[in-house]
Amino acid sequence: RERERERRAAMARVPVVPESCTHALAEGDALDGLLSALRLDSSRLKCSCVGVSRRWLALGTSAGGLHLIQRDGWKPRLILTHKEGAITRVACCPHDEDFVAV
Repeated sequence: RERERERRAAMARVPVVPESCTHALAEGDALDGLLSALRLDSSRLKCSCVGVSRRWLALGTSAGGLHLIQRDGWKPRLILTHKEGAITRVACCPHDEDFVAV
């Protein structure tokens, strides 16, 4: 229960970007709360790349994971993994938000 409370508190600190914006600039520590809540800030597991669409935030990890977070409410929706190494690039399709390339 304590972890869930910490996760919710961290998610509440993540700023919301209006949907009318196509790009946003943020300080390097702006995603710390989100990464911590998703456990992507440990010494073993790091967020290695980010892709953004109006609907999704896609995070690649150093362990070969892809985390899809729904931007509405910052809800984790899908975690995919492979054993080929780190995900170094991720991109959301601008024409169909249900496609993500790694």
